[in-house]
Amino acid sequence: NMKSTKELYEFLNTYKLAVVSTINPDGLPSAAIVGFGQTKNLELLFSTDSTSRKYKNLSRNPHVAFTIGGETAETIQYEGIARELMAAGVDFSKAGISKTPTLTDEEWDAIYEDLR
Repeated sequence: NMKSTKELYEFLNTYKLAVVSTINPDGLPSAAIVGFGQTKNLELLFSTDSTSRKYKNLSRNPHVAFTIGGETAETIQYEGIARELMAAGVDFSKAGISKTPTLTDEEWDAIYEDLR
């Protein structure tokens, strides 16, 4: 049952947390809960401290998997390559990555475009 981009965006928007899986130095999976946000193009954004295990794992090996959902059997899985985004003057703790602060879709898209 293939969903439209709009339906997927709306599904993602109902969740504040996701499980991110990275690869540890021994080549084994490592999972953590993160707050996340998404662009209209369904690209995921999350923040982490540079001292965290997931940051260190992604610095060594950028392969990542995300799982979003869990209250029902319906989930979304992402697999791909993570890349670090840096933006001067962007306070990601206020950018809505945890989806608790309020940013409009246009503001999210503008932040992402500035980071490209």
